[in-house]
Amino acid sequence: MNKFPAQTKKSSIGTRGKALPRTNTNTARVFTGGRTYSSPSASLWKKSEKNEPRIIKGRKSKSLIACCSLVILILLISAEQSNKLRRKLSSWKQAVYSTTGLALPSSSSSSRQQPISLLLGIFSETGIDHEAQREFIRKTYLDIGDDRICTLSEFVRQTEEDYYRVCTVPYTFVIGAGGDNQPTTHLEDELSPLTVETDSRGNVDSEGPGVGDCTYLNIRENINDGKSPTYMKFAAQIADEYGIDYISKMNQFPASLSMYHLFQFMNDDLPMAPYNRRMYGGSPVVSYKHDSIYASGRGFYFVSADLAAYVGLHLSPEERTALADSETPAEDMDMGSFIYSNPNPIKFVNLSSANIFSHNLMSSKNTIMDKMRVWEIWNADEKVGQLYNSINFPFFDLYCDILSGDKRF
Repeated sequence: MNKFPAQTKKSSIGTRGKALPRTNTNTARVFTGGRTYSSPSASLWKKSEKNEPRIIKGRKSKSLIACCSLVILILLISAEQSNKLRRKLSSWKQAVYSTTGLALPSSSSSSRQQPISLLLGIFSETGIDHEAQREFIRKTYLDIGDDRICTLSEFVRQTEEDYYRVCTVPYTFVIGAGGDNQPTTHLEDELSPLTVETDSRGNVDSEGPGVGDCTYLNIRENINDGKSPTYMKFAAQIADEYGIDYISKMNQFPASLSMYHLFQFMNDDLPMAPYNRRMYGGSPVVSYKHDSIYASGRGFYFVSADLAAYVGLHLSPEERTALADSETPAEDMDMGSFIYSNPNPIKFVNLSSANIFSHNLMSSKNTIMDKMRVWEIWNADEKVGQLYNSINFPFFDLYCDILSGDKRF
């Protein structure tokens, strides 16, 4: 007798060990509460569950495409509105600058990537004595073996070339070369050029390393009657064309300049464009008459390019004459009056302790050696350090005679 009877194939066992009858293939078992039921609707529910992910996936794709299209449309609309707003701001900016007379900052990307630049205008005059002084300056603080200082013509060449500009302090000797028949300041006359090719005697510096380093203004030589505003006019045009940030004025003699201190000051304390608006700096002097301070012109002072444009281009010669002090004319005090006539706030930079320049070094016959020693300390350059021991450049003996008060000059 078989102890294990044969079981029915494909039999279904319930939860309580009882065999369940076969159901239709369209039915499915549903387990609830320990009991098993067969339901045709359960099978249909499973089929719809299997097909549901495909439906959801298709709906998500359509929603994603719609969202992307909406985002692209919004971006296009915003870009168009941004362009319109940018054009409106540009037109408004040009209107503001045209009414105030200020120069628009350069919009070229190449000029913004360049380091801070400062035009060094060294005031000089015609004559053999001033020619000797220019040669002396070329051999001292302008010749320290640093590529960051160069002539203005070299600076223009580097700017026009398609590579990174090395020079940051272009210099030029500023000379009134129009002759006795010319006015002391440049008038608003398109037929009269701002600069000329030679001095009033038809001469031009043609020897030495500084060839082409003189700017001959088409005005009569003077100190207090319009030379500085004419220089500002020239400098503002150059700054706008070649991307110069600051304009400085330097006395030829007896002032002296430390280029390394100037470079350090430019790198540490001067802001780059377009944050260099309405800046004016130098050794402060109190003007009780005008209730303000101005930068002393006995040595070195500077202005930002927009203030140079304001003084040289925006103010007319008649307006400058009205602002100048007619009783005791002084170039530096009048320049302060011109600058402070700007209706906007002026940011003054005090250079009294900056050690950039020195003025009172030429008080006796032996002070030229003291000056060379000061340059040796300031410039820390071997070539400058040896200069006061063996000076062998032209006009030096003549220059010593001039300093000693020789009556021939």
